[in-house]
Amino acid sequence: MVLTESGTRHAPAADWLPGVLQRRPLGVVLVFSTLPEDVKRRLRAAAIPFVVIDPAGDPDPDVPSVGSANWAGGLAATRHLTDQGHERVAIITGPEDMLCSLARLDGYRSAMAMAGLQVDPRLTRYGDFHVQGGFEHAMELLEGPDRPTAVFAGSDLQALGVLEAARVTGLRVPEDLSVVGYDDVPLAQWSSPPLTTVHQPLRNMAEEAARMLLRPDDPGTAAQRIELATRLVVRQSTAAPGSRDRRTGVRRGTAPARRPGGGRGSRVPAVSTSVPVRRPSFTARRCGAVCGSSAYTVPVGRRGAGAVARGSGPGTPSWRRP
Repeated sequence: MVLTESGTRHAPAADWLPGVLQRRPLGVVLVFSTLPEDVKRRLRAAAIPFVVIDPAGDPDPDVPSVGSANWAGGLAATRHLTDQGHERVAIITGPEDMLCSLARLDGYRSAMAMAGLQVDPRLTRYGDFHVQGGFEHAMELLEGPDRPTAVFAGSDLQALGVLEAARVTGLRVPEDLSVVGYDDVPLAQWSSPPLTTVHQPLRNMAEEAARMLLRPDDPGTAAQRIELATRLVVRQSTAAPGSRDRRTGVRRGTAPARRPGGGRGSRVPAVSTSVPVRRPSFTARRCGAVCGSSAYTVPVGRRGAGAVARGSGPGTPSWRRP
């Protein structure tokens, strides 16, 4: 199997394919990538199977791919904040041309609508999933007028940048600012404070991709698209706004109750498990995701093995609305 680092490019470099063909691997796994038609044709001609994890753009119906419920993850993260009473919620998502970034952003917008809150376009930022980008965007948000009381970052690394920006600007987390990340990387539980985040099953995604390559006849890999559940992990970086009086130190708000046995993080169990799903069509700017993968529910309709968002209420993804 071939592992190639392509940096920030969404497509393999020009010299990538000849090297792959020369090595004759059992299969190819690409992450955050798109495959030109010529590359797909030449890989198939050489009988080299391939799978894309988290495609950068719309999933090609003829390309096996593995992803996670990004829309539901964005919904759960934002609902957690609005349920605590936050109304000024900012989002620092990923690159504007990446499917997962737009899906998380749509989940955020749906959660704000479900809470009856307007989305302030000044609080939406497109980042790069890295610490420095999260820090720079957070500094602009926190030093501006009418700053947010909470920030949902599209990756844990961006969230670490937000925590540093809060420290630089003299804001306490979570007393003055709540922060939610995404991915649940190992470092998240060791940040200060431990980071509330959305767990993305990265290891399972890699395992599913390998299974699709190495066991193509397995009944569980018959689908061209597999999407895994996400779940919210509540730690100590979120609380109700104004939850501690600056002068007396007395709590004025109520933080969410911890589940028994939560330890350093209280995991909200996912409603669904990984299932092969049939996805709605995508456009370049709108993203879909399978629902039922977080602690929060939205109107869904069953279609085959997966639940696809339907309806026209405020909790329905905008790409499904009339």
